Amino acid sequence: MDISLFMNQGILSIARTAAAFYFKDKKNRRFIMDFTPQLTRNAKIRAEQEQRGIHIPPFLIASIASRCNLHCTGCYARADGACSDHHQKTEMDVSHWKSIFEQANALGISFILLAGGEPLLRKDILSLAGNYPDIIFPVFTNGTLIDEAYIDLFQNCRNLIPVLSMEGTAADTDLRRGTGISDQLSKVMSELKQRQILYGTSVTVT
Repeated sequence: MDISLFMNQGILSIARTAAAFYFKDKKNRRFIMDFTPQLTRNAKIRAEQEQRGIHIPPFLIASIASRCNLHCTGCYARADGACSDHHQKTEMDVSHWKSIFEQANALGISFILLAGGEPLLRKDILSLAGNYPDIIFPVFTNGTLIDEAYIDLFQNCRNLIPVLSMEGTAADTDLRRGTGISDQLSKVMSELKQRQILYGTSVTVT
């Protein structure tokens, strides 16, 4: 199968799943109705570029933080020095990310996955991302920094979708990530559900 067709079908599948959730709430309905035409526009932009021999992927992964507040067993990012407890000079500032988001939007990129380190340590970047409603930003996070202020941000900026990392079972999550992390994630998920905020999970299967 053509990779562009495969990716576009994947986007439509994601959009249908999100729409089924969003239509339960008035504010959510307004967001998804505004975003759906943008998906069509972006697909058209990418198709036009493809005709010129330029492949524009619909997804972009942006590692916005090199810090993390956890010390998970077997963390590859810490093992190779890409992640630490401290701010690193290699982290780009808001102006650089603003330029990247604007270029991505112009190129027809529909999804930018925000990763780290722990991306919630860069609230300046997440607040910036909220200003681009034509792009969906899944935020891959350990979830421990999601407080009332962050939940308000996710509620006000429906294009930011928290994706909580876990190992599967509560015992395995605590063993790898730290005692009590599973309970924290359960409380966060309950609050997100109560606020009608779409969220996802990232599960380690092996």
